[in-house]
Amino acid sequence: MARHSGEVSRASGFAPSSLAVLAFARAWLLPICVGLVAVTLAKVVRLPLQLPGHNALFWMAGLVVGRIASGNALGGIAAGLGAAAGSVGGDGGAALGLAAAGAVVDGLAATARWLRVGWTALAGLLGNLAILGVKLLVALPPTAAATRGLGLAIASYAAFGAIGGLIGGSAMAAAIAARKARRAG
Repeated sequence: MARHSGEVSRASGFAPSSLAVLAFARAWLLPICVGLVAVTLAKVVRLPLQLPGHNALFWMAGLVVGRIASGNALGGIAAGLGAAAGSVGGDGGAALGLAAAGAVVDGLAATARWLRVGWTALAGLLGNLAILGVKLLVALPPTAAATRGLGLAIASYAAFGAIGGLIGGSAMAAAIAARKARRAG
């Protein structure tokens, strides 16, 4: 018996068109929202570290979580674009830098096993250095990172990016483990 497109599936409880909407939401809307939340947290919490790149504790964690949670090959870019939308009004390189960082996360995700948290640290490190590179290329007036010394900026962006990637990877590893434990009973 042929099913109609609007008929509810007995196995899932959703109509086939509803499944497509859910798949779209998970693949695209979830990482965009995670990116927005990460930038909003960075703005609200306002860590008084006064070191360049320290917002990566939020940004890179959000990009890693968005990529892993979405299961989308472009989930990092989607999270970066969501973060860029939330960073409107910042310096000129922030939006483009976040999209570039998302591309770095996606590139590493294509070659790495994400359940190994060390890869998320590398993704955070390289992604945050991509943000710095874009900021230095885009910003015509010197940025704070350029005026304090490029060596400090590179070291600081690398360290905070790696820590942010570890935070995101650890959060996802814990969520996946909790989900497996809940399913196991």
